[in-house]
Amino acid sequence: MRNFALLSVVVLASLVLGGCGLLSYVTEKTFQMFTPPQKTRPSYSLKGKSILLLVDTATEEVSSRHPGMKFALAKTIAKELSDRKAARTIVNPRDVLAFAQSRPGFARMGVVEIGAAFEVDQVVQIVVNGYYLERMQAADSYAGRVSLELRVVDVKARRQVYPDMGQGRMVEVRSPSGIQAEGRSEAEKVLLGGLARKVSMIFVPYVVEKLPRGAEIQ
Repeated sequence: MRNFALLSVVVLASLVLGGCGLLSYVTEKTFQMFTPPQKTRPSYSLKGKSILLLVDTATEEVSSRHPGMKFALAKTIAKELSDRKAARTIVNPRDVLAFAQSRPGFARMGVVEIGAAFEVDQVVQIVVNGYYLERMQAADSYAGRVSLELRVVDVKARRQVYPDMGQGRMVEVRSPSGIQAEGRSEAEKVLLGGLARKVSMIFVPYVVEKLPRGAEIQ
């Protein structure tokens, strides 16, 4: 009823003030008002579930060259998923890190075993295959690329539920034109932020019009 009243007011204003340009403007705005925004289509839903993010690297070389990257990535993705209300609860990555540091045999623990220790429904397992972030010729510009493989494991069922068993969802971000930043840590925030957004789009819809256009990260 409220929208109808508003529509009546704008149409009446267009008739009183006159002019094809104004009528066209009102028609366009009215169409936008009653047309739902276009959204991306998520592939899998975590709604109503408690989850844990488990980030690792495909090789020891990637981990040793970028020792703080795994925690930074887990923290960034967890915040993005939390902001989007993707799941009922998300285990704080600091708690996962503390758990890993306090367990000598953590590296040998399976995904289901870790998930059960935190009593979560599902584990979002992320394996970073490649990580690159270097300063370009311009002093305030950085080139970066991150690629990862993602799986969702159901703890109670003790099996992978997304994507199909035996497969992984590949996600990659890169900076084709360089990231403008005052330092490496700032550039890393931009790079990992773009990656977190891409990961989150697997689980929650995004309004297409609000997605960055012509951004540094693709």
